[in-house]
Amino acid sequence: MHHTNNFRNQGPELNVFGATKWRELHNRLLAQFKEETKSTGKSLVNGHQASEDADRDAIAIGCYWLGAVEAAVFIHLNNTMLQCSGRGTEVSLLAKDNIKASDVNESCYSYKILKINLARQKDGPCQSISTYPHRDYVHQDVCFSLVYLIAMNPTCGMSKCLFPKFAGKALNINSKGKIESKASALWADCFNDLLKKFKELAESINNKLSSHHGKVGANQKMGESSIAGLAQIFRTGWAVRGTATIFDHVAGLERMSQQAGKVVSN
Repeated sequence: MHHTNNFRNQGPELNVFGATKWRELHNRLLAQFKEETKSTGKSLVNGHQASEDADRDAIAIGCYWLGAVEAAVFIHLNNTMLQCSGRGTEVSLLAKDNIKASDVNESCYSYKILKINLARQKDGPCQSISTYPHRDYVHQDVCFSLVYLIAMNPTCGMSKCLFPKFAGKALNINSKGKIESKASALWADCFNDLLKKFKELAESINNKLSSHHGKVGANQKMGESSIAGLAQIFRTGWAVRGTATIFDHVAGLERMSQQAGKVVSN
């Protein structure tokens, strides 16, 4: 930054700013941080809080009790985040065309489930995610909350996006003309507003939850289950660095998506 501020990119190009050299220095610095965490036991990063079933139920009950369009949007956003193991920003950009009914044939039975096409922002893949009705909690059922959202929102058909207000925040443009998502901030505002209206929720809910809680909560569920690790990796859209050989020989099969979807829906 000192070099940029003084020469305004008009001076001689320094070797240290070259992509190869910069990556080498960056990796060396990261290695030092890793060694420090090993020696001190201090975490390299502060992880996001995972939501438990009790948290998700409490949020849903509060939203349904309010009976408002904004609350219907919020509960369906949360349910979709859990089912897709997705961040709030990713799910906010879902278009209605991204959700379709799909046929499943297994164990001599044929039935329909919802398929959600979700684009992962960090790693890039576009996934077709199998979602199932929740076995135990209607509050966490993405099928029910979708129907509830359509019934509650008379303007639902006027936008191509499922969550137009959140989508607008996700596509927020900063002063430099680049996209700088504000979807997480809007999620926090909705969550804090819900806590204020239902003070008793503060006693039964983790008030440190953020717009990542659905992704973390879904991964916690899958991590505690008996499904294969690859199914969780593909469901979450992770890019596992250093294990490229796995992805040369293994594909995220439809069966993996179905197994992961059943776990998230109990």
